[in-house]
Formats: sequence, structure tokens, C-alpha cells
Amino acid sequence: MKLDEIINFLKAKFSEFQTAEKRNFKDLVKYESRGRKGEFRGRKGVLEYPGCYVIYEGDKPIYVGSAGKGGHVLKYRMGDLFFHTPRSGYGHNLSRKLTTNEKHKRFKNKDELREFYLNECSVKIIRTNNKQQAQLVESALILHLNNPRYNE
Repeated sequence: MKLDEIINFLKAKFSEFQTAEKRNFKDLVKYESRGRKGEFRGRKGVLEYPGCYVIYEGDKPIYVGSAGKGGHVLKYRMGDLFFHTPRSGYGHNLSRKLTTNEKHKRFKNKDELREFYLNECSVKIIRTNNKQQAQLVESALILHLNNPRYNE
């Protein structure tokens, strides 16, 4: 992309961001039983494309992220927020920060964290064609939103 194409692309994505609706995580993930253990996963048929996302706590943006690397589309990234294994911990940086980071820890366990996401948070989604575009939009939104709390 040439510089003028990048600028026009970002202008279009900022406009899209301004008008995007905030979506509830309950509409994006579902609980699936797997053997003796269950997990939250991204819903089939939803967010099956690369893009950028902004997570809100109430009306305040708290985290900006992106997805698209190697087919890891947005639905998987939403599932990563909820995914936890005893050996490797959380699959998403925000979830790790909220449960284990000394500076940002707010929740004692995955159940408290999941309740927070499901009941107090929402997300805006900006669709892109590929990972590079998603990362460009992510970087621009982090700057535009004045470094949301958990993007430091």
C-alpha cells in the first residue's frame, strides 16, 4: 500500500469504528461441553474473518487487539479471552493481565474473569482483509484511544 492508500484505509476504518455497535460477549462465545470439562469457544458462523477489536468496560475502552495470523480469525481470539488450561494459563494477554499481572490483577480465578467479560464488557469489531491491515488498525486505535489501560 502507498501512503495515500494507507491514510484513506485508516480514515475508512475509523469511520467504521465510530459507527460500529458494541456487541455483548454472550453473542460471540458459547459454552461447549467436552468430556468431563467444558470451555467457552467462539461461536460458529460468527467473526470468521481477520480484524481489530476494542473491548469496553461499560463505556470505557480498556483493550485493543487484532486477529488474523495464520487463519486465527476473530472468533478464535474472542474464545482465547475465556480459554484457560492449568499448564499454560490463559490464551489471551488481557486475561493473563487481569488474573496474574501484579500491576493489573483484578480477579482471583477464571470464573470471576468470565463473569466480568460476560456481564460488564462489550466489544466493537472492525473487519479487515488480512492480519497486516488488522495490526495497522490496532496500532492506530491504540494511539487514538490514548493507550487504553491494558495496552500499556
